Amino acid sequence: LQESVIYINTLMVAVGAAYTLKQDGHVRVDVFYGRLSDRGKGIVNILGTVILLLPAMGYIAWVSWDYVSVSWQIRERSAENSGLPYVYLLKFGILLLCGLLILQGVAELLRNISILRRDR
Repeated sequence: LQESVIYINTLMVAVGAAYTLKQDGHVRVDVFYGRLSDRGKGIVNILGTVILLLPAMGYIAWVSWDYVSVSWQIRERSAENSGLPYVYLLKFGILLLCGLLILQGVAELLRNISILRRDR
């Protein structure tokens, strides 16, 4: 039972991060953002997505690819006898997190572009 909690936690973090982005729930410094118009917020969101989110998630996925793929190829298990049997599933959570955040980031990018077009 305790093992399954670890796997479920990994899945929840990966899905939860993308869901939190969708709900605009990630922490930000609202000193200036809160005072901006919808158009200004759209511009900030587009810049943040293009300059920060997508490159960071792409880089993490790229750097992690070999780490995760080797783990899957050998069906990595914990070295401890009482350790986790499916370590490769936990490592896959890294790529899942990146993939879901990239997908949601693209959705947010398109949504913010439509806000800018609407406000013209």
